[in-house]
Amino acid sequence: MASPSLPTNISDSESAKSEGSVPAIIVPEQPAPAPIKDYPWRYKGPALACVLFFSLGSNWATTALSPLKSTLKEELNINNAQYGVVVSANHLVNTLVPIFSGMAIDYYGAEISSLVSSCFVMLGALIAAIGTNTSNFNTLIAGEVILGLGSITVLNSQSKLYTHWFYGSYVGMVYGIDLAWTRVVSVVAKATAIPITDGTGSYTWAFWVTCIMCGASLVVNAVYFVFAKRLPSDLQMVTGRQQGRGSVSSLRQLSWAPLKAIPASFWFITISRICQTGSIISFTNIAPDVIRVTRGISLATAGYIAAIENAIPIILTPLLGLFFDRFGRRMWFVSATAAVYIVVFVLINFTEVNPLAPIIISSVALSSNALPFLAAIPLLVRDRALIGTAFGIWKTFINAGNVIMDVSSGAIQDLTPTGRHTYNNVFYMYMTLKSLDVIYGLLYDRLDRWQLGGVLRMSEAQRIAKEQEDSPDLKKPLQRPLKLFTYLGMFLMGCMVVTAWALTIMPSFSRVKAANASYKPSEAPVAVFVGGTGGIGASMAEALSRYTNGNIHIIIAGRNKFAGRRTIETLLSSFPEDDYIREFVYCDCSLTKSVNAASEEITRLLKKLSKPRIDFLVFSANYASLADKKNDTEEGIDLQLMVRYYHRFQMTFLLLPLLDKSERASVMSILGAGSTYSVPEDGDYGFRKKEKGAGKLGIKMPTVYNDVGFQELAYRNPSISFTHIHPGFVRTSMLNAILADAYAKWYLLILYPLLRLFVFVFTKEPETAAEYMIYALLDAHEGFNRRNPAANDIGLMDHHAWGHKGDLLTRFHGIDILVLELSLE
Repeated sequence: MASPSLPTNISDSESAKSEGSVPAIIVPEQPAPAPIKDYPWRYKGPALACVLFFSLGSNWATTALSPLKSTLKEELNINNAQYGVVVSANHLVNTLVPIFSGMAIDYYGAEISSLVSSCFVMLGALIAAIGTNTSNFNTLIAGEVILGLGSITVLNSQSKLYTHWFYGSYVGMVYGIDLAWTRVVSVVAKATAIPITDGTGSYTWAFWVTCIMCGASLVVNAVYFVFAKRLPSDLQMVTGRQQGRGSVSSLRQLSWAPLKAIPASFWFITISRICQTGSIISFTNIAPDVIRVTRGISLATAGYIAAIENAIPIILTPLLGLFFDRFGRRMWFVSATAAVYIVVFVLINFTEVNPLAPIIISSVALSSNALPFLAAIPLLVRDRALIGTAFGIWKTFINAGNVIMDVSSGAIQDLTPTGRHTYNNVFYMYMTLKSLDVIYGLLYDRLDRWQLGGVLRMSEAQRIAKEQEDSPDLKKPLQRPLKLFTYLGMFLMGCMVVTAWALTIMPSFSRVKAANASYKPSEAPVAVFVGGTGGIGASMAEALSRYTNGNIHIIIAGRNKFAGRRTIETLLSSFPEDDYIREFVYCDCSLTKSVNAASEEITRLLKKLSKPRIDFLVFSANYASLADKKNDTEEGIDLQLMVRYYHRFQMTFLLLPLLDKSERASVMSILGAGSTYSVPEDGDYGFRKKEKGAGKLGIKMPTVYNDVGFQELAYRNPSISFTHIHPGFVRTSMLNAILADAYAKWYLLILYPLLRLFVFVFTKEPETAAEYMIYALLDAHEGFNRRNPAANDIGLMDHHAWGHKGDLLTRFHGIDILVLELSLE
């Protein structure tokens, strides 16, 4: 059956004028849907059986992973954070891909889109299985990413096909069957992952079984593709590309046009669902731990109780879908479901009732959580040529919201005292969202009567009859695309996707703090903070003292005696000195002779220990100026180059004997890892030939020199960890100095309000930055590490691409050998 073409801009003004009335609102009208045909069951029965199995492999792959967490960590020698990458590799792409896959499905057709995507799912599962067989973590990640790229397109293709075959008859029931089948697959996949591992003697077989399931889905996809091509022409789905042939339609080529053709009512409801579904997914994820904390039972028992939540929806969801088809009243269930969840949240966290009671009630609510909206989308977007795009938008919002809510729940919990009430604030947030949802449900129902002609209240038979009457109620403004809703929806969708990626890629602050707090050394470590009189360095010293409960030797080196001694006094007041070294050493990092003297004093102080050594050596002293003027030290060295690079290399070199005596020494230079500046073309690496001084080069080039220099030190001292890290924008005295230089220029002074706004929005406090620095310091592996402000490893730089200059730099003596010789005298 043919689907209608995309809408064109149609004005009602002319007809209004001819009747002598006030001109109507000029908005593009959504075309009436194509005539409804109730396809014979001999066609749609086999079609339903095939389409249900499209997602068997991808659903199995996603859910079979969680029971293998401990096994994967042990077999692949990875930590919790790396396991989190494995899980998010599949899910994260699903915050971005749905919108593109939805438009592609509308344009190329659901049959071919699903078949191609199933090939990706199969390929991803195969690569992941090979990764586990070879114990290659990166290969496993690659497989999960490819699998994720294919899985969401398969799901969108299913939604398009369900609407094609059952629109106007049993579309609600079919979506209910799909949700129930997905839960069955998830339960079976989780329940069999460990038995498969135990029965075969290898966890890799759990991944090969996933491959088999993905292969079965691919075969079913291929069978359906052949089946669809042999259907009578009036039963086949017309693609956007076919519609566009020989016409001026916007569907002649794949473009952004479908986004602009989505009705305003769909955008309105979708935008209002931000984080609503995510709150339920987040609750489901934490339910076992909530039961354990609030009832004092084992996590295993709590897990069994929480698993009951998936049982009732397997039966109830299809029945609810059938209810929608026969009696309508879809939005009534939104308010009712939200109210039930509020009761569940109160019972499970704020009372002592048997946890089975709230879980069973939650199971009933879960049955009606997503279905009212899945069944409503084809009614809101009546042009079936746009169904794929509509579901893509919906799933982008939902998936991004799920990520945001998961992270938010964890962050809120971390800010709550531990114990019986540790989840209180999380549930206050859930209850607030669901209280809004009660209101939203009533609002949706009012909107339905006011702007949608009551189609969301109607049964399928009543709705189809009204559509065939071409009722004026179905031509109101919100049933058409409106620019305000379209652009607002697209903007919010982009913001949510960016936020979800940022939260996933960047370790959450709560997770970083938790990892730092778990650092409990058996022997008091020795830490030296150069430039630790304030800012990040002082904050790191105070945080490490707190995490070790004072069981640490700390030396602060810097030029500001007052600030340095104040930091030491702060440490002493919190943790009495006893037998620990807590000393300030004067060091002017701009002078090589002062660096030499400070290194000697540090060595002398540490000889007091029974085992003289340095476990942590951190450089945070900094200086930067935008002024293009000669600014050399009394030793004839560029000031920025000395503070931002030379003194760090010099002191590290001088303290190597103490670093070598540590069982796990870690050196950190806090500056600007990840910079890609080119080295000076004239070979003047020390800026000696610059008549006006280094200027901006003095800010840029030391970041590159730190990469090269510390990578060389790591090469020569393979048992020591060397880390160059970018702290991001931090509210320190150096930032204030750079802004002062900026304000000295009149053309930047007029931008003062914008610069202050930038500082307020995009900078963080030293205490926050210090947590990420400590995380990177403790997490560093032997050799050279480069980390971004989120403490993520960004890999090594390819300085060999600089040709002969790169060769000089890698040998290190090419970076102004005269200055280096001077610094080491």
